Amino acid sequence: MQVRKSYLILILVLMAMLAGCGGSTAPNSPGEEVPWEEVAVENMPEEIQKWVEENYRERGNYSHFTAEGGYFLVAWGEQPTGGYRVVIAEITSTADGLEVVASLHPPQPGEMVTQVITYPYALVFAPGVEQQPVNFTVGEAGAASPVGNSASGAPAGNVQVDSGTYVGQIDGNSIEIEVSGAPQGQVARAFRLSDMVKSSFAGLGLESGDPVRFTYTLNEHGQAVITGIEKTW
Repeated sequence: MQVRKSYLILILVLMAMLAGCGGSTAPNSPGEEVPWEEVAVENMPEEIQKWVEENYRERGNYSHFTAEGGYFLVAWGEQPTGGYRVVIAEITSTADGLEVVASLHPPQPGEMVTQVITYPYALVFAPGVEQQPVNFTVGEAGAASPVGNSASGAPAGNVQVDSGTYVGQIDGNSIEIEVSGAPQGQVARAFRLSDMVKSSFAGLGLESGDPVRFTYTLNEHGQAVITGIEKTW
């Protein structure tokens, strides 16, 4: 009887150990994209609201980890008017930790903006991410960015990162995207496709209303040319 009881205890211990192993999440491999989502600070736990409140007015890049995952904040600091936007484009795993790529977008020439001081920032959450070193790559629109790909068929440098909602294809060379964060009525914008993107665009299977993330440059005629695009769900 005592032997049977000992075996039963041993089996229960082994089952508990196996269950614990099965619930763990393997770390992302270097270069692998880390799932994340944009979040509204007012819907976050009090701990996160306080953290954002303490940091969003100062220009900088911030990370905060909890048992649920990692929060990443890119703040542009004080700006003289509305119309300034911060866009976090991607989070990837590296050999040293995480890489967060973001871009800063000032108002477009002639754009109507609110005449008040603003503190633009972007806040995202990556569920299940454990605490680790974080490197931020943040480029201002119109400035050279390391995200570029000179093999794309578009000019190297001046690469910008953005996200939005796919509207549809205008013709064989152009598409229309509603850019995230732009004022209502000014969000729809036409983008040309680079030769490399055109060759594989049909395979993306994009439909109107799909959320997308993309990189683009301005060519010598001032046209926005998409050098990379992907569906974000």
